[in-house]
Amino acid sequence: MKNHVSNHKLPNLSLIVLLVSISITGSGIMLSSPVTSAYGESSSSGHSSKTLTGTHIVSIIGIKKDKSFDPNPIEIKAGDSVTWTNDDDDIHTVTSGSSEGPTIGQDFDSGTLASGESFTHKFDNPGTFEYFCSFHESMTGKVVVK
Repeated sequence: MKNHVSNHKLPNLSLIVLLVSISITGSGIMLSSPVTSAYGESSSSGHSSKTLTGTHIVSIIGIKKDKSFDPNPIEIKAGDSVTWTNDDDDIHTVTSGSSEGPTIGQDFDSGTLASGESFTHKFDNPGTFEYFCSFHESMTGKVVVK
C-alpha cells in the first residue's frame, strides 16, 4: 500500500491525524485506530490524554500494581469517557470495583482485552471509580470524575 502525504496548508484549520494499524490474523483482519489530535493533551507519563470528543486515553501497561494503567489515577469531567487500550502482550480486563468488594463489575466490565484491543466507558456522574484486572488482581486503577 502506498502512502501519500500532502503538504498543503489550510489557514485557520487544525490538523487531526488518524493512525490506522491493520493486522491480518488467522481469524481475519483486525483494525486498530488510535486518534491523535492537535487539540487537547497527550502524554504517557501520568497526564490525561484527551481527544476532541471528551474521551481520555489510558494505556494498560501490564502487571505493575498501581502503575499498571497510565495515567493512574485519571481525573475527568462528568460526561467524559475513558478508553483503555491493552498495550501489553498479555490479556487483561478493566473491571469496576475491587477484587474483594461486592460491587465487582457493576459499573463497567470490558471483558477480555487481547493485546491492542480497547474498551470505552462513559462516566455520567461525579465520584471516584476504582477498577482492576480480573486476571491480575494486583493491577488496580482509579477514575476520579469531577
